[in-house]
Amino acid sequence: MTCDPTDSHSHFKERPSLVVEVLSPGTENIDRREKMLAYRTLPSLKEYVLVATDKRQIERYLRDEHDEWQLAAIDRNEPLLLESIGASLMLDDIYEDVRLDV
Repeated sequence: MTCDPTDSHSHFKERPSLVVEVLSPGTENIDRREKMLAYRTLPSLKEYVLVATDKRQIERYLRDEHDEWQLAAIDRNEPLLLESIGASLMLDDIYEDVRLDV
């Protein structure tokens, strides 16, 4: 991870609790393998979210109290719960005005 020395908010760079990746055909394999493995080594990370661009689907990985990663796939209009920041978003709201090429 590279850090901008002019950024005074070091806790955002060094101790993230949530990372959201928007997948694209060119980066999906890297996001799912290398980046996911690297992010999971961060002790502060509680959630890793992958947002699909080719379909209405979100994958949420949550670190549990045993330091294990649990997967929840959201593909219907149900809430995406982001426990690490105390927020929830509906799938319809996330994909509002997004045209998916099928």
